Amino acid sequence: MNTKKVIAVACALTSASRLFAGTITFDDAPITGTDLGSFYQGVTFGEGAQVIPQTTPLYPAHSGNQFLSDQDIANPTISATFSTPQSELDFYFTCADGVTITAFDSSHNALGSPLTTSTGNLGTLDHVTITSGLDNIASVEITDNGGLGNFLTIDDFSSRGISGAPAPDVTSTFALLGIAGAGLMAVRRKFAAR
Repeated sequence: MNTKKVIAVACALTSASRLFAGTITFDDAPITGTDLGSFYQGVTFGEGAQVIPQTTPLYPAHSGNQFLSDQDIANPTISATFSTPQSELDFYFTCADGVTITAFDSSHNALGSPLTTSTGNLGTLDHVTITSGLDNIASVEITDNGGLGNFLTIDDFSSRGISGAPAPDVTSTFALLGIAGAGLMAVRRKFAAR
């Protein structure tokens, strides 16, 4: 059962269409054991935010089989900072102890009251939409209420200002690595044929 939670962070709720929103499914991100950072266009995820595969039904992915998780056990917060301020943010999460979600403006002032869920629903995804009447959501912090990282997952992270596609410099780097790998395979085949 999905539950939907909504945070109104400014004067009024907006009816912004999700048709123009970019969605990050995390299924095209590498699972490298390193922080995701600015892998995707339009958003930078903070320290400890890493993409992992779904390995248990207690922490399901909303789509695909990968999601974002907090892998820093000493830091219970996943943060996301947008390249340009947003009016809406939407995502799914699972957490053992519930979460506290706070949206901030560009001066890091909290926008409205934080949303707190008191208990987690392992095995069930919760759906959250954060809206503002203005383009003033510069960042968001999603904190595991249990106080430890590693028990919070996020999937299908959507906002109008993100594309859901990897940043161009990341794509270029992977393309160069692919070309180099193909070259090494060709050299290996050449020597194997002798």
